[in-house]
Amino acid sequence: MQKLLGNAVPSLLAEVLARAIRMQLLDNPAEDSQPQLLPPVRAAVPPPEPVTALPGKYRRYIGDHDDHPGESLGAGARRRDKAQKKDTKGVYARA
Repeated sequence: MQKLLGNAVPSLLAEVLARAIRMQLLDNPAEDSQPQLLPPVRAAVPPPEPVTALPGKYRRYIGDHDDHPGESLGAGARRRDKAQKKDTKGVYARA
């Protein structure tokens, strides 16, 4: 894991700057020609998958809808609360 220096200076940039300062001030080039923090060359990105038709069961979500009411306030949360109240039958709260 690499840490950022100062005001979010990427590690590779810090290494390149340090090498340049070392060369200018000490007349001593770094032993390695490539920076050690240089990420390896990655394989090519695969081509995107073709777009398919939208399944019918999701078509009802197309259009403008009200915003979600917030965390633990949606329809699913209300169903869980209702089911839990039925399930407890006089027991106050579950831990």
